[in-house]
Amino acid sequence: MKRLDDHLAVGLKALKSGEITLLKALSPGPARVCKSNMLNNAHYDKITLVEQRVLLLGIAQLNPFEPVPDEIEITAEGYANTYHVTVDRAYQSFAETADRLPGRTLRVFDGQEGGRVISWLKPNTTAAELCPKGDGAFYLCFSDEVKVYLAGLSRCFTEYELEKIAPLSSCYSIRLYELFCQWRSTGKLVVSLEDFRGRLGLDGKHEQFKYLKRDVINLAIEELCEKSGLAIAWEVKRRSNKAVGLVFNFKEKSLGNSKLVRFPSNPKQAHPSI
Repeated sequence: MKRLDDHLAVGLKALKSGEITLLKALSPGPARVCKSNMLNNAHYDKITLVEQRVLLLGIAQLNPFEPVPDEIEITAEGYANTYHVTVDRAYQSFAETADRLPGRTLRVFDGQEGGRVISWLKPNTTAAELCPKGDGAFYLCFSDEVKVYLAGLSRCFTEYELEKIAPLSSCYSIRLYELFCQWRSTGKLVVSLEDFRGRLGLDGKHEQFKYLKRDVINLAIEELCEKSGLAIAWEVKRRSNKAVGLVFNFKEKSLGNSKLVRFPSNPKQAHPSI
């Protein structure tokens, strides 16, 4: 009897010390995307919406406390159900992604000057490996360099439910939402214009600020305000009348009985520091 009491005491102590976070994270519930803040803040190579959706669906299948498997299977049915498209459209998305994703890279800033350019997928991955003809599934193979930012995460990570970004139709909206998630405890994102461009994969695109504002920022904010349940205000930081940075202030709107997807409801999971 004493041994049982001792086990109960240890369990209660673990709950009080914060290990409840681990238990909650492993309990059944909506699929969650969880990645290191270094990966969240990385500068993206050009990436399409369907490529981003495939990557996030794969990440959402991972347990952030366990090693990343060498191969993650994504079914057409799973893709279709998550992103509310037809199965035929899912097959088309797989074909598009298999052709393009093996060459995609990102730049991670982990202390080295200028950051490190790493590949999303393991070296020499082919389209045939990712999407075997007639197989009806996509096999995601993350590179070892990316895996370290997806596993063994205990601090400085960003987490959100996959269903929160499923309705979004712009890769820019998704990336901006991810950055907001990282800073949801403060409700404020301050970012240099250079970093903003890099994080959204905009190097070499919309180089004039008026086009960046019109075609990226305004459209992404409009979609997020409509579909994410967020109220967002933003302003430009200027130096000598030149745009050098952006400041976003965001908070949840009072939605009443609206069925719009909500901002993640567990701020204790947010770790904004890098």
